[in-house]
Amino acid sequence: MVYVGADTLQTNHTETISEAIDTTPNVEQTQPASHSTDRRQPVPTRDTREVRVYTDSIWKAVDTSRMFPNRSTSKEHASTIDHATKKMERVSDPKTAYVILHVASNDLDNSQRDTSSVQDCLDKTTELISCAKTSFPNATIVLSQVLPRGHNMDSNLNKNIKDYNQAVLQRSKDDSKTLYVRHKKLSTTRQLYKRDGIHLDDTTGTSLLVADVKRTMRSAENRSTYSGSGTYTPPDTSARERQGPRQRQDRQYHNARTPQHQSQDRPTGPRHDAGSYPLGDWSRRPNLHASQIPQQKIMDIAYKLSEMLMNI
Repeated sequence: MVYVGADTLQTNHTETISEAIDTTPNVEQTQPASHSTDRRQPVPTRDTREVRVYTDSIWKAVDTSRMFPNRSTSKEHASTIDHATKKMERVSDPKTAYVILHVASNDLDNSQRDTSSVQDCLDKTTELISCAKTSFPNATIVLSQVLPRGHNMDSNLNKNIKDYNQAVLQRSKDDSKTLYVRHKKLSTTRQLYKRDGIHLDDTTGTSLLVADVKRTMRSAENRSTYSGSGTYTPPDTSARERQGPRQRQDRQYHNARTPQHQSQDRPTGPRHDAGSYPLGDWSRRPNLHASQIPQQKIMDIAYKLSEMLMNI
């Protein structure tokens, strides 16, 4: 299971900022973008779609054709988990690559006073995921985190939402066919919502929602390219660790200077008289470890000390 959380929008993905308001009915289906004027003709629900979205009203302002311009998409409104399951049971498409699920918010709200609210929703979610795998056997299931509701983050409903999200996250970690999308910024910043505290702002809030989902999917796709098996395989460093540290002569890089600059610090000609070297030779620098007193002066001091000792 791979999951990625995103705190802020990455500026190099500008397509996530320009999400258009979606005014289409509950079911939206599109073909990949083209230059033809009739490229978005409505088609039956059972037609092949590369990306399918089952979501409540949180995704109302998301235009999936702009979110995935190079893929055919389908967006279906499902107010509850059961509603999404029933719609999914009527479809079978082995060519669907991604199924994005953003539901359970209304379920948790409607049952917030029940002590079994979280567990009941988890059971329904398990059934929904199972149905998605049956209807779309080759698809990756993308689970979008349920967002908090209202302005009181400590309400019983928001505590249930937090517990539900944590449980879904833990269950998804062991499933290689699912991705969990975290919405960290949307979970903490209420200014990204409309006045009701439930629905996202049509521009910034919606753009963050889209960016989180696309970033998670893109990250998973990038990781799958490392091994071709759909999972990331870290490089094997065991052999290098067994060999121990490399010898100095094996290091490929231990001086950033170019060869012409390096040559300026080396003797470029033969030595001249005693102690004389070509200009620029580093060896002409004073040797701090050698004695700085002339040899003759040392001998004179030694004789004087010898005479003093003899006169004692």
